Amino acid sequence: GAKALSASTTALAEARAAGDASLWQEAMVRRAQIAQQNDFQVEAVAFVDELVAHAEPVPATRLATALGVKADALDALGRPREADEAAQQALAALPDDADAARARHAAGRVAAHFQRGEFTRGLAVIDAALVLYERLGDAVGAATMLNRRGVFQLKLGRPQDAEATLLDSRERSRAVHDVQGQRSCILNLVKLLTDRGDAERALVLLDEGSTLAAGFESRVTECAFLSGFFYCNYLRGDLGAALQDADRVLTSAATLSSVYWRVGSLILVSDLYIHLSALDRAAELIGEAVHQTETRQASHLWPRVALHLAWLDVLAGDAKGALARLDDIGSAGAPVQDEDLASIARVRAEAWFALGDPRAVIEALASFDGAPTQEVWALMLALRLRAQIQLGSVAAADVARAHTELADVRLPALESLVLRRALAAAIGPHIGPCCFEVGRDVAATPGKVVFENRLFQLIQ
Repeated sequence: GAKALSASTTALAEARAAGDASLWQEAMVRRAQIAQQNDFQVEAVAFVDELVAHAEPVPATRLATALGVKADALDALGRPREADEAAQQALAALPDDADAARARHAAGRVAAHFQRGEFTRGLAVIDAALVLYERLGDAVGAATMLNRRGVFQLKLGRPQDAEATLLDSRERSRAVHDVQGQRSCILNLVKLLTDRGDAERALVLLDEGSTLAAGFESRVTECAFLSGFFYCNYLRGDLGAALQDADRVLTSAATLSSVYWRVGSLILVSDLYIHLSALDRAAELIGEAVHQTETRQASHLWPRVALHLAWLDVLAGDAKGALARLDDIGSAGAPVQDEDLASIARVRAEAWFALGDPRAVIEALASFDGAPTQEVWALMLALRLRAQIQLGSVAAADVARAHTELADVRLPALESLVLRRALAAAIGPHIGPCCFEVGRDVAATPGKVVFENRLFQLIQ
């Protein structure tokens, strides 16, 4: 990243000194591309505007490339309407036979669809770009589009398709020695693995990606890897490492122009502080996320921010306010991602539980037999058990589900504690014998201590 910025600055100065208009235009476009890729978004926009305003006419394909860079930069700055205008200008500038330029333009718009949560639309753009890249024989471009396809498949709730696509993309990137492409695939595979709770395999991949080259190609990539290490340590229950990683993630994200990464990092880290009951710190982080969302035209990020605000409302004793906030999420106009639906239902159930309405808790969770991530499902299952306790009848099927989840070593540590507490209460003496069968839900023989330390005894 730094070397590319330095080299492109030198190239631009030499092209300007040479007085060659075509060479200067090419250097300007390349400098804008590198600035945008390294998260110097304002600088990228300025380069393109200077190029367009110059007296010398710019060839159509070069102009389209420059306007595409501007569109990407404006999207990263949280200015979607201006970005769409620049993207339309870029497309209009392209001649009909410019397949390579059309492929690059489509690839650039994929990121915008992702950051806005427009996954179905984005998948169609990806497929169109992939056809163009394969027709052109561009192996790097095709591998990149496969990577993006895997991400969008994951977001659309198709993890098996996503895994196959991402593995294919990684192999293609490896074959052409594309470090950036390999790292991007690794980060997306890490997301897939952590959704399953497999933090150990995810950490192995992160280590592999970190050592592919001496440094990171951009600050955004570095922030993404730091976020991955944080989340894996959080899932493993290594809270000391997670807290150290949290500071690194926030410091890294604060240097970025991208509103998507700044808001996403604030939300990601706030979960740890909520679980540690450090609510003042969590509220500070979510407050900054609100500020970023409101001031940078990032309404597409609002549902996830509002979800965390509602969670804080419940923990602060304002369950009615939380319910009102959750109701507003769907009416605000911003699309709610499928992976957030379970989390919204879980926070809604938390609010009803706080209000003393266990039947409403059961109703809020009734349509879910699982969740996109293990930690959300563990919290939902714990809530269901607690509500059933208040109603005086615990479903044996939910007790069995809880046992199954707790037997999975991949279950995140903090959420595991929540589920264990709920299960312990569910099988306590205040629940009638109708819910259990000896030999199935209750041990059939006397137990004995098979392991103990200063914290607990394990009875088998």
